[in-house]
Formats: sequence, C-alpha cells, structure tokens
Amino acid sequence: MERMVSGDSELEKKYRKRGVVMLIFNPKGEILTIKENNNVDVTHKISGELGIPCETSESGEFWHETVIRGLNEELGLTVENLQSLLLFDTKGSDLGETLFVPGVLAKVVGMYCGDPERLEEVIARSQKDGEVEFIGWSEIDNLVSGDNTRLGVKNVLCAFKKTPIYNDFCNLYNYNRLWKSVRKEDLPLGGDDAFYGG
Repeated sequence: MERMVSGDSELEKKYRKRGVVMLIFNPKGEILTIKENNNVDVTHKISGELGIPCETSESGEFWHETVIRGLNEELGLTVENLQSLLLFDTKGSDLGETLFVPGVLAKVVGMYCGDPERLEEVIARSQKDGEVEFIGWSEIDNLVSGDNTRLGVKNVLCAFKKTPIYNDFCNLYNYNRLWKSVRKEDLPLGGDDAFYGG
C-alpha cells in the first residue's frame, strides 16, 4: 500500500473504478464488519460475503466526500453522527492506496470509534439502503483468513498488514495514545484539512 497523488483523468485511464475502503477501529483494535446483501460484478462483490464499508467514488468527488456519502448510504450515519462518533481527519486517516481487485483502486481510510456501543445503536436506528448489514466487530486476521470474506476486502487488509502503521492502528495502547493525542477542538472544522470527530 502506498500514498499516491493522481488526478481524475490519470486514474480514469488506469482504473475502471476507484473508491474508498473504510477501516473503522474500536478500542480493542477490531474493525467494523458488514455483510453484503447484493452482487456487483466489477468489484467482485457477492451477496452474503463479509466485508467492511466500501464505496465507489463518483467522478470529481474528493475521497473524504466519498467516505461521508458512503457511511450515510450504507450505515445511515449523518454528518452529525460522524462528528460525534468517529475520529477521522483527511491527513492522518489517509493510509494509502492499493489495488482492490484488478482495475479497481482503493483509497484506504482509517478511523477510530471510541464508543462502539453508541455507534451500533445509531446504525440500528438509521441503516438505510439494505445494500449491507452491520454484523459486529472483527479482528483483521479473522477477516483475512475467513472463507466468506469479500475478495477486495481481503486484498486491502493483506496490504494494510504489511504497512509500518498496522500495529499502531490495531494495538490498544497505541490506539489510546493516538485517540488522546488529537482533540476535537484542535481539528479545523471543515475545509480540506479535516473532517472531525472524537
């Protein structure tokens, strides 16, 4: 996984699709897990497979806009929910890009949820389009080794595990240190630098 800066026209020539894969961590280092409820050939999505929130970007859309739209469409989360439940900033949350499946590029985004029970309550009340179903929290290794995990999600998680920041995101001590080191009032409210939460 690497950080790339590519314009829309360059990406459109090289990849059929691009999107965002969202790693939402809880305090135990587990990630939010969903079940897919439909099939999509181009991204190799099969109904019934396990995965994590993923969203295809629209032309001209910034990746953080795709995150906000995707979490709203798939889990029913509003901007207000994101602000109060997730730590997400456009600099620290960008973990790089990697191949999701052939022809599909994924921007990998890391977020933290300090109150998973509250997030689960909000999702239960708000989940909208039926495209996915929230099923709980999983360890990355369990999703990677699982027979029923979406192929693109496995590819992204395997690439993420090879990065130097993997242990920081999955280790409870580092999670707490990172969570406490960023205060909501220190993040810009809007603009290109941050989407806030905490």
